[in-house]
Amino acid sequence: FCHTGAERPNPWRRFMEAGQRPGAARGPPLGWAPPAVSANPMETAALRRRDEQLLLEFGEVRLELDAACGARVRRLALGSTDLLIGEDVHPTNWGSTYWTSPQDDWGWPPVAAIDHEPYTAVVEGDTVSLRSGPALAGTKRLSVTKRFTPRAGRQALEVEYVVRNLGDAPFSIASWEISRVPAGGLSFFAAGAREYTLVGPHTILPTTKERGVTWFDHRRFEPGQGAKLNADSSGGWLAHVVRGPEGAGADVLFLKSFDVVPLERQAPGEGVVELYADETGAYVEVENQGPFDRIEPGATSVYRVTWLVRALPRDMKVAIGSADLMG
Repeated sequence: FCHTGAERPNPWRRFMEAGQRPGAARGPPLGWAPPAVSANPMETAALRRRDEQLLLEFGEVRLELDAACGARVRRLALGSTDLLIGEDVHPTNWGSTYWTSPQDDWGWPPVAAIDHEPYTAVVEGDTVSLRSGPALAGTKRLSVTKRFTPRAGRQALEVEYVVRNLGDAPFSIASWEISRVPAGGLSFFAAGAREYTLVGPHTILPTTKERGVTWFDHRRFEPGQGAKLNADSSGGWLAHVVRGPEGAGADVLFLKSFDVVPLERQAPGEGVVELYADETGAYVEVENQGPFDRIEPGATSVYRVTWLVRALPRDMKVAIGSADLMG
């Protein structure tokens, strides 16, 4: 394995527009007063390369991509606050990665060529592209390309996952983004029509519903057995707050915005939003999935996610059902 050296509430009135595409059913807006967005989104973004790692800096956001390790996002930070865990927390489950869905295609462990084997990195204008080698997800032969485009004017990152069918027959598949965040945070998303946990080895994740939103406060989690939630969502967003140290440092919001996926287009046995709490209590996975698309031989499917990172006001209450967070 690689290593380093009813009407739904709008909780985002205070936050800036997440960059909607025309006609897309996207999540609600984020940010305070939206700054002007440069015509060239890389204009104020710095890109550096160190061996197989690519470092992007835009505003106060720092992003590190590791081409040698599955094109994972090795680090996402706002100032000194890290929003993803590293190998010091878990030797294999760290950073932000990508799998194909449903998991029944490949079981466990994840497909090496997709999850942690080397990708080829290319800088194409505004975008960093990383391409896997051929991979087998069960019987489905495919390749994955990850594209990262910073939008420096609003401290956002646009991410695209492109799956290409390398086989001779069509197949259906969904994209799956898995981001491992530090312990002790608050995760929440717009509740949907169903929530469930598959039988073993996980127990049911303890969540709370308030204001039409499903909440998970990791500080209430009791370690001992991993807990999982697979869920539908009525909104195109998934939010997580990394709590700063008591009395020092602001809480930081990590928001993912994506297209709404109706129930009939979701991968079998999966969810648009999935949360997993590690049995040791060391970290949480905040996961989102795209539509279960049919892909013809030689064709592609594209899943788009926008990441936004914001420091929250120090007087904002970060808790289940928080009126401050809901705006």
